Amino acid sequence: MERYYPHLMEPLFLRGHFVKNRMGLSRSTPTFAFGAHETDPLELAVTYAGNIAANGAAIVTCSCPVWPNPDHNFDPKPGRYVRANPGGAGIFNHDTEILFNRMAEAVHNHGALAMMSMMDIEPGGWEYSEIPVEVLDRLVESFAEKARIYQSLGFDGGCFYMSYASSILARALYPRFNRRTDRYAGPTALSLAVFRRVREVCGEGFLIEAQVSGTDIPGGYTIDDVCRWAEAWDGLVDILQVRAVDAEAAHPVGFNSRPGEYVTLAYTEKLKQVVSHTLIAPIGGFQDPAENDRFLAEGKADLIYMARAFICDPNYAEKLRTGRGDDVVPCIRCNKCHTRFGDPDAGCSVNPLFYLSLDLNWKNQYPAQATPKKLAVIGGGPAGMKAAVTAAERGHSVTLFEKSNRLGGQLCHADYAAFKWPLKRYKDFLIRKVYECGAEVRLSKAPTPEEIAGEGFDAVILATGAAPKLPPIPGADGPHCWRFLDVYGHESELGRRVVVIGGSEAGVETAVHLCQQGCRVTVLTRQDRIAHDSQPVHYREMFERLWNGLEGFDAITGVSVRSIADGAVTFLDADGREQTIQADDVVLLGGMAPRQDWAIPMARTVGYFRMAGDCSRVGNVRTATKSAFVAAMQL
Repeated sequence: MERYYPHLMEPLFLRGHFVKNRMGLSRSTPTFAFGAHETDPLELAVTYAGNIAANGAAIVTCSCPVWPNPDHNFDPKPGRYVRANPGGAGIFNHDTEILFNRMAEAVHNHGALAMMSMMDIEPGGWEYSEIPVEVLDRLVESFAEKARIYQSLGFDGGCFYMSYASSILARALYPRFNRRTDRYAGPTALSLAVFRRVREVCGEGFLIEAQVSGTDIPGGYTIDDVCRWAEAWDGLVDILQVRAVDAEAAHPVGFNSRPGEYVTLAYTEKLKQVVSHTLIAPIGGFQDPAENDRFLAEGKADLIYMARAFICDPNYAEKLRTGRGDDVVPCIRCNKCHTRFGDPDAGCSVNPLFYLSLDLNWKNQYPAQATPKKLAVIGGGPAGMKAAVTAAERGHSVTLFEKSNRLGGQLCHADYAAFKWPLKRYKDFLIRKVYECGAEVRLSKAPTPEEIAGEGFDAVILATGAAPKLPPIPGADGPHCWRFLDVYGHESELGRRVVVIGGSEAGVETAVHLCQQGCRVTVLTRQDRIAHDSQPVHYREMFERLWNGLEGFDAITGVSVRSIADGAVTFLDADGREQTIQADDVVLLGGMAPRQDWAIPMARTVGYFRMAGDCSRVGNVRTATKSAFVAAMQL
């Protein structure tokens, strides 16, 4: 049997544990998969961990919003209580003990190793340098006791978080936090004490995994420092996950990365030269199996740790086993899988199964075997393409109609903005899959209901998208006024002074793009901040750094635009004063209007009719993809 990606799929033994390949899941359980009650969080986390193991990860680093033995989540300084894991939703009890065991078993069922995150034992209210020695002694014992509990519940090891100064172990590494002169002085004193005690309590078979940044902000530490620490940990730490400088850089998006760029590889390559026993694993945007295999072959790492790669393609493992790396669904790096509790836009934008698989009964909602039907998909944007591919793969005869001369819909704007390269890659992937799946594609064609009925279609999925609306501003329909999508591909036609009216994420992206094309752009928004709807976790900060670093970018918040006339935009500022700004061109964002004109007539022509994407409910790539997938699955 031919072996694909031989270095990535190469097994090994680690402290007597069989590791089925060289891929691991970094600590990344999405917060929205935790639920709201004491046991619900673990029910979802159990399913998630098992799914990731089934999808190829040989080592699954789990995390959870409940913790064992609350007595060890202590606050040694009276009056300064800090709850362990403030985002958590439960406590450790008999019910959660059973579910922890189920989590480990869910991972083991797919031949993977289960590691548990060793966080949330933090003495609150202290600076590292002022914590009494006896408190640190208690902390070391707490880590060891927590590891022993997890071991008794079936976990193969623990993962110790030491990045971004966000834990007590991490702060001990930083010169500006660690000014001790006792036996816990020195950057590795605390971590070595913890690792040695864990090894004593849990034995030689318990795996110790640690996460550390490869470098830190100026005035922190360098990769040379990390190399010295790794030498000290060698033999105690079995796997060292290496992250970027901060939490944002460790979750790269289009704003701060380019295709084929992996900043942590430079760190892991150096670390491999100084350790003999520790396996070195980079983290941060890895997905392409051919690239990952090459990095291992070149000796730049021992393992590759990922998260979004396993999330965005439910068939990642199968595609690797069969050598179909080109068919891996590209991650668009939206980081919605990292969003916070209660965010209605949480989840994966390109893998609708990510939500559905968290429901153990999801398969009962769709027919396992579809009766082949003749399907018309109307609209060639992301929803239409996803519906066509999904339906064709289920055995239906699919014809895709697109009124323009190319597929892609609103995603085509990604062809022009450099920072939109992950979205362009996904758009191009969908187009390729449409042509490969066997669907008939008819471009420059918008069929009428009579034509659909005349061709004998059994079903229609309408995916006609939405059209940009003009805001109700006098002069918005005048010369030199543009709907925002229309400027992409026509940048050279705009003057150098541009005003963008509308400070949503789409508006700010358009402003950034025009700045990068040489325009001086001012964004006007009624909101109290621009890009107010941008993904808050591991995304907005990188976006903000991008626009703050651009010469010629400006924004005015809290305004009310009154008129556009004679090359000027008049508005009331946040204090109610009338202001005027000169503009060669004005770009307008007034929301989107669903294209629904054909919905009722089309529904009357066939037995099965569904609407998908923005024509049903204006949203984004995530909502379009999910609605299209569900519509095709129910066919």
